[in-house]
Amino acid sequence: MDKRGFTLIEVLISIAIMATIAAIGYKTIDSMIKIEHNLKDTDKILNQLQKAFSQWQIDCANIEQHEIPNLIHNFKVMNYASEKPQSLWLIRRNSDTETKQSLWQLIIYNKSQSDIVDNNKYEWQRIAVEPTDNSNTLLKQISDIDNMLKSDEIQKINLLPIQNFNVKIWQELKWQKYSQLNNQLPIRGIQLNIELADEWRNNLGKKQIFNCITKIN
Repeated sequence: MDKRGFTLIEVLISIAIMATIAAIGYKTIDSMIKIEHNLKDTDKILNQLQKAFSQWQIDCANIEQHEIPNLIHNFKVMNYASEKPQSLWLIRRNSDTETKQSLWQLIIYNKSQSDIVDNNKYEWQRIAVEPTDNSNTLLKQISDIDNMLKSDEIQKINLLPIQNFNVKIWQELKWQKYSQLNNQLPIRGIQLNIELADEWRNNLGKKQIFNCITKIN
């Protein structure tokens, strides 16, 4: 029986083969882990988008389109400013859960500077003022909004990291820019377009702008 052992070349070849297999295996496992993390991040982003759009649709579907007593004439129930800071104001109908009393609530959607120390990062922020059944109180809230924003009396929620957002209005059987809004006619639909921040767009591939259309009865 031949008891000759392995030669040095055979050992080195075996080590090289095992090292190659291990490297391939590591890259495969590492790629699978990255794919799994990316899928989780994408799911998180889509869930957050869904929640933000759901809140937006609820607000828009309940927008007040009837005349509000004593409300200043140049304030529309929906106001959009495309210049900096981008903001959209709307007055929505609300109701007290206990008394079922009809209430008005001022809602503001802002393109707000992110808390992160980076001048290029913005959040799509929702601000909700305390509902009221008194038009004079509503008028006071609108007039004093700058001071209210500095206090803790109103609810502020950062919904999404964004670059920009804009709205279009469905009136007279066509979509038109907010600047063309006729306050004498009812709003039948609102289209929201949101351009996401770069860190989110990387997870969603080429998808950069999301839109949400709300039908208003």
